[in-house]
Amino acid sequence: MDNERQKLHGLFVIKDNEYYYRYLSDIVDVRKGKHALSYSGSPRNMTQKMMEKQALPFGQNNNLTKCLMTVVVSATFTNPEFLTFMTTSREVEVVNEWTEYIFNLALNIRRTQHGVLYYMEKLMAPLRYANSLTYITIDLIARTIVPSEQNKDEYDHVRNTLRNTKVFSKRKCINCAELTDDDIFEIYVAITEREEIQQIFNRRTRDRKTRRAQGFMSMKRIERFLNKVQRDPRQNEVLYPMANWDTIRKLLGTFNKNLDYLTSDGFAKYLLSDENVEITNYSLRLVEENMHEPLSCYYINSSHNSYLKGAQIYHARYFCSDPSTSADVEIYRQILLSGCRCVEIDCWDGSDGEPIVTHGPTEITFIEPVLFKDVCMAIAECAFKTSEYPVCISVENHCCSMQQTKMARIFLECFGDMLLREPIPGYPLEAGVSLPSPYKLRRKILIKARKKERFPAERKGSLVTQTSRGVLQYFFVSYD
Repeated sequence: MDNERQKLHGLFVIKDNEYYYRYLSDIVDVRKGKHALSYSGSPRNMTQKMMEKQALPFGQNNNLTKCLMTVVVSATFTNPEFLTFMTTSREVEVVNEWTEYIFNLALNIRRTQHGVLYYMEKLMAPLRYANSLTYITIDLIARTIVPSEQNKDEYDHVRNTLRNTKVFSKRKCINCAELTDDDIFEIYVAITEREEIQQIFNRRTRDRKTRRAQGFMSMKRIERFLNKVQRDPRQNEVLYPMANWDTIRKLLGTFNKNLDYLTSDGFAKYLLSDENVEITNYSLRLVEENMHEPLSCYYINSSHNSYLKGAQIYHARYFCSDPSTSADVEIYRQILLSGCRCVEIDCWDGSDGEPIVTHGPTEITFIEPVLFKDVCMAIAECAFKTSEYPVCISVENHCCSMQQTKMARIFLECFGDMLLREPIPGYPLEAGVSLPSPYKLRRKILIKARKKERFPAERKGSLVTQTSRGVLQYFFVSYD
């Protein structure tokens, strides 16, 4: 099953009788139930429209949200795409199964280090599996490899090179089903001109007497190459055992059709495969035994102005790649799913008594705010989907005492038992006592805010007009 998963590059989405292709590695979240429509811009009457369009048999007492699943696709944090699917009330369990399977599959692919050929095959996957045309032309492959029309010289070079490959021998196009992994390998080698791979192969297969390359690598020479050249002698032989005959036979079966020796093409496929990534998955793993030091001993993956999408002030939009200037709840979900463990919330007084999150007074920044409660609900939803280690919320508090009290209630309502309300046993907040470890704080949300400050009465005109910043800290102790 693991090998099959590694070959999956994307999924099909059928919409309006057309085929759309999305990469599995770009799937950052899969939401079900009430969270399936919890994203920016989702229309309130979407479920009703879906029912009318599909004419599906829902009972009057059925909870429609249980039948929904939303796949979140995003190559960036700021512009995710939401693909919502719906099933009938009789197949609710299918939603749970697909949600878990797709999320874990996409997470596994994103966390796995891949070789060069994987990304070349991924690049060609839309042409092979989601192509509305029956045939693949030379121009289509060249434009896939060089998408920018400004790089005309590079595009012409790739197109001319493709004409001389065996894949397009004396023909201008091939059937989509005919494009194989071996063809993609040949295309990659041709356009990149990896001559150094052939040089290494020739050097390792020379005849000791004639000094000429034999054109193949025997099993004995493969063993020597793996153990003497590829392997670091400093590695522990128990954790990193040396290659044996079984290892070599498996290698030959994977990268070479002949089980007795390795050809130059098989050698190149091996070097460009997942077997030879620059950084192994093992070296990037998060070891539990390393997570028992005090929290202050670690670097924390943090986000600044987490709520912002685009420029920090309206007039700076002309200098940004994203012209939008607004706060967005979805950004909190995206950064937490990516592994961020510290987010910032800038809280301001809302006009209707509800605290809001924005970059400053609307009259100055012209940034559309979002509700503080919506931000907390988003954090609670995604805080521990990809990591169980604690999340720190850095509160920049600009609210009056009344709305600070409202903030504290929202924290308690949204986070519940996840919220760290008091020191954990054995780690009192006293001088000389170290902070608890990330392992001790697993699946806990920590609130970080400034202590109470007093400002002189004559201090006016400042954006900081509240008389107390300590209500939150006091409230968590006194609130029942």
